[in-house]
Amino acid sequence: MIERKKKPYWQIIKILSNLQLSISMLLIIAGISILGTIIEQDKTIEFYKINYPINENSMNFFSWKFIKILGLDHIFQTWWFISLLIFFSSSLIICTLSRQLPILKISRNLKIYKKFNLINQSKIYKDIKKNILSNYIISLNKKNYSVFQSKNQIYAYKGILGRLAPIIVHVSMLFILTGASIGFLNGFVAQEMVPRGEFFHIQNLIGSGAFSKIPQNLIYKLNDFWIDYNVDNSVNQFYSNITIYDNKMNIKAHNIVKVNQPLKYEDIVIYQTDWNITGLRLNLNNQTLQIPLKSIITNSKEKIWIGSIPISTQITSRINFVINTLDNRIYLYNDNQELIRVLNKNETFNLGNKKIRIMEILTSSGLQIKRDPGIPIVYLGFLALMISSLISYISFNQIWLSKEKNLILSTGDTNRSVLEFENDFVELIKTAILIKSPSQI
Repeated sequence: MIERKKKPYWQIIKILSNLQLSISMLLIIAGISILGTIIEQDKTIEFYKINYPINENSMNFFSWKFIKILGLDHIFQTWWFISLLIFFSSSLIICTLSRQLPILKISRNLKIYKKFNLINQSKIYKDIKKNILSNYIISLNKKNYSVFQSKNQIYAYKGILGRLAPIIVHVSMLFILTGASIGFLNGFVAQEMVPRGEFFHIQNLIGSGAFSKIPQNLIYKLNDFWIDYNVDNSVNQFYSNITIYDNKMNIKAHNIVKVNQPLKYEDIVIYQTDWNITGLRLNLNNQTLQIPLKSIITNSKEKIWIGSIPISTQITSRINFVINTLDNRIYLYNDNQELIRVLNKNETFNLGNKKIRIMEILTSSGLQIKRDPGIPIVYLGFLALMISSLISYISFNQIWLSKEKNLILSTGDTNRSVLEFENDFVELIKTAILIKSPSQI
């Protein structure tokens, strides 16, 4: 056995089973995860060059070169972060099997003092008045203790469930890591900008696992898109009416999606993330035209959409269309940037010999489609973690009693809430003394 312990793999197991090592690894992973939320992930190289420039005149630690070298632009997909997770998982498994489970097994073993002098060395109370052992058994049962007796020796305990808390913590963290790994390997994230009224497929992937598969039997349609505004014209909420079909055009799911209220179908989730105005459809002298719009940010940080068409009139040679909200109001400007008129949707406006009617404001909805099959396992892990937090408050109490001749000695121990245990212990002794029992045992 001694030679076995000297083998290298036993030394590795001993290192990995160290609880302090597991806690340290958890703190390191948490710190790296925080860094991953501070530094924007999966952006273009131009983004990092603009936001994390190299400044030779000052100590700029997080320059874009440093970020790219260490992979801080995609922390959660780097080989070293995945290695940390594997190392942490191994440490948790070995620590659970080699330390926590044996502790639970030892806690369940009967610990009956076989020698009277052993309990006398750690006594809390000595009963020489009414030394009836059966009274103590009755009192312990009333306190919901599990009682075991061997001749004149008694061992009782309660709160063994509290000993399960560390094991459940370890198992819950393994569930969370397993679920996250499944999502990382089998999930995907796509971002689509879909025009209102159009069918679409998942195409623009921004992240996918090594074994991820995009469902080919589903078709999506953006039926409608609209925005609710506050009194000050700021956006309150924007909505997308989405339907999911199969290949035979059978409806599989339908819902109105808004921010923080996604559409869920099986393990696919569609989130509302953005929106855009892409153009105008208008009628000019009974001829239908579609004008593209582009967005710009004004000096007052307001986002507006602008488009124009050439038109020959006495007032101007070009009409500029300006939109700042989806309230169906369009502002018309001439070449000199002078306001001609505010036109509502479907309103007809005569400009010289030109007859103009805005038929539709063309909008697009920004949707994020995500598949993460590991989410249920992650949720199960967090549920187990919450349960472990609750049961960790359960104290594991132990009481020993021993009778020899006309003397009963009693002692006890607990792993937490010592003052509460001492009060309960004193109450238990008083109850046992006050019990009227015909038995003299």
